[in-house]
Amino acid sequence: MKDSGLHLKAGDIVDYHSVIGEEITSRGHTVKSIQHMNSDPESRIVAWITDKVGCVALEALSRSTSDRIVHSSDIDPYLKHLHMAVLEMTAYTDLSGELSALLLAAIQKVGKVYL
Repeated sequence: MKDSGLHLKAGDIVDYHSVIGEEITSRGHTVKSIQHMNSDPESRIVAWITDKVGCVALEALSRSTSDRIVHSSDIDPYLKHLHMAVLEMTAYTDLSGELSALLLAAIQKVGKVYL
């Protein structure tokens, strides 16, 4: 088993690189767990992180450089901005009312914003 050199544990905040060694693709993920890819103890060690489906290679992660993660108590200004953007997009495009409602419902479920 190869050591990635990055010692992570559940709860650590990491940034994700879709291309290993390149620019950050997304920031501020929380490590949910780190374990073998499958039941074979010789299999690769991988991480499960928030906002990603499935596991990711440890080499695709770096310690987070996010200056700030805005949690629900501070999120209102950002959500209001998104809400207004959807309303404007609906008014000035052919976005259907059904899709607009879906976007507005999704915005209400946002729990944190990464800056």
